[in-house]
Amino acid sequence: MHFLRNCDEFANIMERNEVERYSQIGTRIRQARQEAGLSQEELGRRLGISGVAVGHYERGTRSIGIHELERLAQILERPLTWFLHQRRPWRDVVDAAFAEVAADPSFPHGARHDVNLETPFKEYIVRLYEKARNRRLLPTEEERLDYD
Repeated sequence: MHFLRNCDEFANIMERNEVERYSQIGTRIRQARQEAGLSQEELGRRLGISGVAVGHYERGTRSIGIHELERLAQILERPLTWFLHQRRPWRDVVDAAFAEVAADPSFPHGARHDVNLETPFKEYIVRLYEKARNRRLLPTEEERLDYD
């Protein structure tokens, strides 16, 4: 009987954590949507779902699948981890973005070929690339606070 009570307690904790997790993801979805200047209906149209469904995601009353979250991240130009609020070392985030810049032979910055650059220099080059290509690869300075 003691074991069953512990299993029930564990299930309740897991359910609470899941509800809290979807609520956190929903808050991030709302924030990114509003910063992009989109209504729930417009975002829903781009995702191929209703605006009501987007509202459910934002309130955390409906779970979002990984494929929809990937499409959402792409539409809202955010890294997937931003929605999941997974902390990554900033160095890893910058290294991944720098690798993408270095893979673009049309970007004429010689320093991109130096793999031994320190993180601040890599970040600077990525920011130059973002401005030149009008494309975001790194989180904003405000979002950077979410990283180690």
